[in-house]
Amino acid sequence: MQWGNVVYHGFAGHFFLQGIAAVLKVRVFADLEERVKDEMQREGVSAEKARQTVVKDDEERRSWALSLYGMDTADPALYDMLLHIGTLSVDDAARIVAETSRLPSFQMTPESKRLLNDRVLESQVKSLLIEEFPRVEVTVRNGEAFIHIRTGLSIPTLLTEKKQLIEKVEAIAIGLGGAEKAHVTLDHPI
Repeated sequence: MQWGNVVYHGFAGHFFLQGIAAVLKVRVFADLEERVKDEMQREGVSAEKARQTVVKDDEERRSWALSLYGMDTADPALYDMLLHIGTLSVDDAARIVAETSRLPSFQMTPESKRLLNDRVLESQVKSLLIEEFPRVEVTVRNGEAFIHIRTGLSIPTLLTEKKQLIEKVEAIAIGLGGAEKAHVTLDHPI
């Protein structure tokens, strides 16, 4: 995505890319009955079984997004465009998306590029730290990582090991993650 001119199809990209104006976020949906017919044909199951599967999948995706991101996939505010497949064909929808993506509003600006780079760096740093520090929060602004870790260590242990932990986290964030600077805070659970 950092290179631009990408189409991402999936269930989480729009969460990751919220707030980046140059990224066109589209939700394409179809009527339940059409989706049931597609499921019946694809899986060779009855209408009732297909309906149960489609409804269950929708519920699971919505629940997953709410628990992981605190966002509801059905919220139209998450998208720049909603396209209903029905009267509108898949080819028509593809054409509309392609034409809309060429509008000036969806061209990468220096600010959008910076936000995207920060978001990617945030994810890279967090992925490098999360296994060892499961309660890590990472925010990146202008290439600088702000890292907060709830260590789980007792206060005496935290006091004796704080400097080494900070140096280790900084080395990971800068050396492996690519951050220009790392600002690390540590605490213990209350």
